[in-house]
Amino acid sequence: MYGRTRFEDLDGHDAYELLGVGEDASAEDIQRAHRRQVKSWHPDSRQDAGERSASDRRTTYINLAREILLDHRDRYDAYRRRRDGLDLDLEEVVPPPRDPPHTPPRDSPEAPVVPRTDRARRRRPGSLIAALVCTILLLIVGVRMLLGDGSDGRSGTGRPTVPARFAGTWTGEVDFVGGTKDDRVAIRLHLSEGEEWGETEYPDADCGGQVTVLTTGSDRLTLDERADQPASGNCTDGRIDVTYVDGDHLHLEFVPQNELKPNAWAAVTRTR
Repeated sequence: MYGRTRFEDLDGHDAYELLGVGEDASAEDIQRAHRRQVKSWHPDSRQDAGERSASDRRTTYINLAREILLDHRDRYDAYRRRRDGLDLDLEEVVPPPRDPPHTPPRDSPEAPVVPRTDRARRRRPGSLIAALVCTILLLIVGVRMLLGDGSDGRSGTGRPTVPARFAGTWTGEVDFVGGTKDDRVAIRLHLSEGEEWGETEYPDADCGGQVTVLTTGSDRLTLDERADQPASGNCTDGRIDVTYVDGDHLHLEFVPQNELKPNAWAAVTRTR
């Protein structure tokens, strides 16, 4: 579910600005802008480890921005309007602590009242502030330990990534259920270890798409495919179920969007 917390995964970035599109951009505009931004920020194009880590985080934001604008645009626009309309008073004035009223000593020799000194009263706010600062620091450390910064090769967002055995460039031909040899189309599948996304190319159909990792297993991988040209009819959105055969072969099954059964399959071979 996408709510206020999910949109805030952008960490203050604006989805439209991340993709470089206007608020009136069409779905095709968003797809093209996303593909352009992903290629521009691909971590493999960076030599320095720090730059690769920054590119990986930027790519995560770009993928999330595309997903939000394609699937949850109305709710995101409403969220932006609410966010921009907030008028928070961040400079609230806190009045200084008031001295407690003077209490005269009681006439009881057994339990005399010891008045608190001004020094003791002045020390208390400082102790509270120190405790608050320590608590905030502990929370920050805890959150960073839970989320990580992506430097260990895993996604800093906690979402699944491509396992090493599925990484590479895979090529083959797609066979359609009930089709003939003349209906076959070539496919290239590009997957990189530790990435949340990859790419598909269909040279015979003159189109391609972006795939996002949904689930992973020891021998299985589920990908969500979004076509770059959904309006052309040559490529459509759907799901790809990937099964590991051996180090050089994978088996793919293509399930169209809103359907349960596959309509095509492919045996692909690692080329690099």
